[in-house]
Amino acid sequence: MSPQSSSLGLIGGDFFKDSTTRSGFRSGIYRPEDNAYIRNYAENIENFYYTGNSFTYPSTSSAPAYLSGIFIKPELDRIYACSGSTQDTNGSVSTDNSIHMNYFGQNGKVSTITSSTTKQVTKWITGSFNNTLSWYPEPSGLSFKPDGTQLILAGNLVTVNASGTTITRGPVIFQYSISSGNAWNPNQIEGYGVGQTFTFLGNGYTVYDVSTLFTVAPYKIYGFNSTTTRIYDIFIHPDGTTFYYLMGGSNVSTLYQGSISSTWDIGTDGSNLTLNTASLTLDTSVTSGFTGVGYFSGITFNSTGTKLYVISKAYGGTIYQYNLSTPWQISTASFKTFLYVGQFKSEIQGSSQGIIMLPDGETVICAGLNSFTGKLYEYSVLPY
Repeated sequence: MSPQSSSLGLIGGDFFKDSTTRSGFRSGIYRPEDNAYIRNYAENIENFYYTGNSFTYPSTSSAPAYLSGIFIKPELDRIYACSGSTQDTNGSVSTDNSIHMNYFGQNGKVSTITSSTTKQVTKWITGSFNNTLSWYPEPSGLSFKPDGTQLILAGNLVTVNASGTTITRGPVIFQYSISSGNAWNPNQIEGYGVGQTFTFLGNGYTVYDVSTLFTVAPYKIYGFNSTTTRIYDIFIHPDGTTFYYLMGGSNVSTLYQGSISSTWDIGTDGSNLTLNTASLTLDTSVTSGFTGVGYFSGITFNSTGTKLYVISKAYGGTIYQYNLSTPWQISTASFKTFLYVGQFKSEIQGSSQGIIMLPDGETVICAGLNSFTGKLYEYSVLPY
């Protein structure tokens, strides 16, 4: 097929794919200004392209140096990001374990993001437990109830041994309330006071006082029984009864689906959570030559639950698309295509961490890390 011009100033065409990975043809759209292809591996699919719009968090002491999960308010007037540490090594000083809220000047448009506020949610811990230095549950994903009165986060409890060389993480899910008069304001999260405890099953410790780990201790928390996996993101269906959590370990990532028996309430010690009602092992074969491909870091769905998007850090950012034959049921997901977003931007993106799709189904925002600076990038769907 000869190249075709498009109204967006792109050139489209087909070209053969390397037979050493996935067989068949590879369709692509070439952006001359970026000197790179938008690459997809199936016919009649949506092609993302970089709009050129981005937002760089200001270089202040409260700016996120390590972005992870992102969430957009349904009214599209605010965007939230959570951030953990810049590095998991003993002695790394960080106050970055926070939620960041920014306002859109124009609904959902990254280029119009203006003022911001930051709420630190977890502490930097130097106390000793069983001859280890215990750190904090670094936040990695977040979801709000549609009325903004409940906030559920996922994170990882980081512990380092006395020599500072061994790191074990235990995934946690934790929840805050926000009064209706302060809805959507992370600075108004409400939790427990001193002395509230929870049992963390995964790391050999029996009980934690949550007030020692959190700036504002969550009123409900669940600790997974694992030290070999890490939770990277969480997505909760707006009805509050179904949730999805992305976990990985040993360079393999799996998306799990679970249920919540009481809407938007994880329950004391996670008593309302049913884990792993379905699972999806993410496809790594498309980029098997990249050793970090297993670090899938963000998930999002379209508004109808018929398409799932997962972002990986591979090659500066790779979006994987799955189609779901039954909406919102990941057991019915089939791999559709993937796209190297990091290869067709004129600026170096660094590594991608989080992803969110706007309700229009035509715009995706990715959270990235560029030279230890948090950035948001906007992509659109090309009707091609």
